[in-house]
Amino acid sequence: MATVILWLHASLFVAIEVVVQLIPWSFGWVERVNVTLSRTLFWYFGHALVYFWLLPAYIYWYVNIPQIVGGKIFSSSLPRLTFLLFILFSIPVGFHHQLNEPGITSFWKFVQVILTMMVVVPTLITAFSILATFELAGRAKGTTGLFGWVKKLPWTDVRFFAPLVGMLVFIIGGGGGIINASYQLNQIVHNTWWVTGHFHMTLATSVVLTYFAALYWLIPVVRNRVLTPAVNRLGIVQTVVWALGMLLMSGTMHIVGLMGAPRRSAYFTYNDHQTALSWLPYYDVISVGGILLFVSVLLAVFNFIYLWFFAPQTDKTAEFPIESSMKKQPLRRPYWNAGQSGLASPSLCP
Repeated sequence: MATVILWLHASLFVAIEVVVQLIPWSFGWVERVNVTLSRTLFWYFGHALVYFWLLPAYIYWYVNIPQIVGGKIFSSSLPRLTFLLFILFSIPVGFHHQLNEPGITSFWKFVQVILTMMVVVPTLITAFSILATFELAGRAKGTTGLFGWVKKLPWTDVRFFAPLVGMLVFIIGGGGGIINASYQLNQIVHNTWWVTGHFHMTLATSVVLTYFAALYWLIPVVRNRVLTPAVNRLGIVQTVVWALGMLLMSGTMHIVGLMGAPRRSAYFTYNDHQTALSWLPYYDVISVGGILLFVSVLLAVFNFIYLWFFAPQTDKTAEFPIESSMKKQPLRRPYWNAGQSGLASPSLCP
C-alpha cells in the first residue's frame, strides 16, 4: 500500500507538468514554460521513483528472508513504521536535486536537506530489524558468543546471499547519498559522475540483487520447479560477478566524479586538457565493470530460463511466508500467595 501511495501521489505532479506545461508548449499554445517549476514538478516525481523500486525489495527482506534463514522477523511493527516513514519523508525530497539551481530560496533548500536526512531513519530501522532477525535465527539454532550466529546464516543459498550482498553495498551507496544531500558537499559533486555512481550503487545493488534473489525464489514457486544445487551455485557466482562489476563501475564513477568529470556529456577531452586526459584510465575501469555486469546478466538469464522450462518439477506446494513475525506472549495472571493479599516474592512470580 505504501508503494501504491507513492506511485499515485508522485505521479500526479509529473502529470501536471506534462498536461499543464509541456503539452501546451509543444503545440505552440504558449511561448515558454516556467523551467524552475517544471523541474520541481519532475523531481517531485523523479526521486520518489527510486522508492518505487526500493520498497518491493524491502518487502522481500521483511517477508521472505526470515523464512529462508529459518527464523522469524524481529518485529512486525517496525516494518509498518518503516513504510509509513517512507511515505512521509520520501515523497517531498526531490528538491535536493536542485540544491544548486537558482530560483529556489535557501529556506526550501534547507528544508529539503532536513527531510532527506530523515529518510535515513527508516533505512536504519530496517537495518536493525533485519540484523536482529538474523541473530534470532542463529541463536535459535544453538549458537553462542557475540557473533556465533553469523556462522548459522545460509550463506550458500542464493536467495539469501544475493540480497545480503546488496545490503552490504547499499551501506556505501547510502553514505554517498548523505553527501549528495549536504548543501555544501553537493556543490562539489553536483552534475558529476559521482551522482551517476551513487545512483547505480544504490539501485543496482540493494534493489537489483534483491530482485535476482526474488526470482530465484519466485520462479520455482510459480512453475512448481526445484531450485537445483547447480543453479544455486551458478547464482552465487552470478551475484559475485555482479557485485564486483558494480563496485568497479560505480566505485570508479565516484572517484572520477570527485576529480571533476561531468555527467550527461559526450566523450570529450576538452582539446586534450591535462585534467580531462587524467580521467581516461578511470573510464577504462568503468567499462570493465560494465562488461562484468553484462556477463552477470547473461548468467542470470540462463538460470531463469532453466528454472522456468527445464528444472525438475515437484508436487510439493511452497508455503508463502505470511505473518511469520514473533507473537507477543499473553500476560499470565500473577501468582498470589494463598491466604495473603499481596503478590508473592519476585522469585516465585512466573
